[in-house]
Amino acid sequence: MKVDLPSLIIGILALATFFVPITWYQISEKIKEKRLNNELTQYAQKENLTLTNTEIWSDHYALGIDKKCKKLVYLNQSENKDQKKVVDLSKVQKCKVSNGTKTVRSVSGNKRILTNIDLLFHYRESGKSATSLEVYNNNNGRTLSYEISIANKLARSIRPLLNSTSEHSYRIPKS
Repeated sequence: MKVDLPSLIIGILALATFFVPITWYQISEKIKEKRLNNELTQYAQKENLTLTNTEIWSDHYALGIDKKCKKLVYLNQSENKDQKKVVDLSKVQKCKVSNGTKTVRSVSGNKRILTNIDLLFHYRESGKSATSLEVYNNNNGRTLSYEISIANKLARSIRPLLNSTSEHSYRIPKS
């Protein structure tokens, strides 16, 4: 069997045309994620915290929780802002997911479009306003993918750390 060298070279170049960009993208995403994780860890160490749970998404959001100190560390390094925050969960009454929407008119009728997803922390202190941590914002030019499930997962993992009493607790009446 005789090998046609020019066809073999063209075939290898065609395969490389597909695989090189995909591999490059995956490597660059892992580098961004690692950089963000390092920055989150350094910021937590600066605040004397040891993170037990961390979550990184959309290559510019990171959140870590120190369960022992009941504190949350948040980073948002998007193009238009650089935000670092520590939330003391021992002072938080409740944590919930908040969705922002807007209505857009179209030929088929009005449609509601999700504009942002935030984690809202409501404090026990009556005068203190709620803290909002951005999970998704459509102004960043990104499409919504799995941010809703991330926000719900984060809220579920934060709620057990809050010292609030359950609103739906049931007490056995005394006889």
